[in-house]
This record gives sequence, structure tokens and C-alpha cells, in this order.
Amino acid sequence: MVSSRPHDVLHVGHLFRIPFQSVSGEILAGLAAAGFGDVRPAHLVVFQHVRREGSRLVELARLAQITPQAMGYLVDQLAERGYVERIPDPDDRRAVLVRLTGRGWDEVACALATIADLEREWEEVLGAAAYAQLKDSLGALCAHLATRGYV
Repeated sequence: MVSSRPHDVLHVGHLFRIPFQSVSGEILAGLAAAGFGDVRPAHLVVFQHVRREGSRLVELARLAQITPQAMGYLVDQLAERGYVERIPDPDDRRAVLVRLTGRGWDEVACALATIADLEREWEEVLGAAAYAQLKDSLGALCAHLATRGYV
């Protein structure tokens, strides 16, 4: 029998899901409070993966682990809302890059500030040493999973 209390969950999936949902929820709440209430949870993968100089849609889709069609839909929504723009790829005239606009960079700055606040809170809860160890351990796990094709 599995208890509904978070500290009694039995498998690692739950232990990752709860903090992930917290991060996403806090980011979205911070964005809404700062005037970016039109950003939806699905849009976060675009902001997370787009490079400063711009990224190809297929690259964004691969990194987000979704289809190019799904990524195109998200990019279309964000372009309509003024967060991204499509520009010609200087390396390939047939290709287009997705790049953040000024509004997009403002959204990123707000999201990063919210994440910094959340990290400070978690460090207070766990203690500095335990929090540093958590980040190191998760970094090592991510590095290992990257060798298996996860990004």
C-alpha cells in the first residue's frame, strides 16, 4: 500500500515528479505575477532549449523529445505572443532559426529569478551541504543519462 504523503512514496519516479511539478508551478506563478500569464507549461521547453543565436525547429524538438510538428505549434503560439521570432539561418538559406525576442528574454530573466528563489528555499530546507550534494548527484545522473541518448 502506498501512502499519499510525499515522504512515503516508494519509487524514484515520484521523488522526481514532485520537485519537477514544484519548479514548473513556481515558474508559471512567477511569470503570471510578472505579466507573462500567457505562457503555458508546454511552452517552457522552448525557452529552456532555444540558443541565444537561435535554434532550428528540429533541434528544439529533439531536445524537448517531441515531434517537430508539436514544436512548430508551440513556436507558432509563442511567436503570436511576441516571445520568439523566426529568422533566416545564416548557414543555410533554406533553413529558419527560432530566436527569442526582447519579450522572450524578459520571460527567461523572470523564470531564472524564480528558480533562484526556489533554489535558496530548498537549500534552507536541506542545508547547504545536502543541497550541494543533491545538485552534484543529479548532475552526475544527467551526465550518465546523456550517454544513453537522454538530453
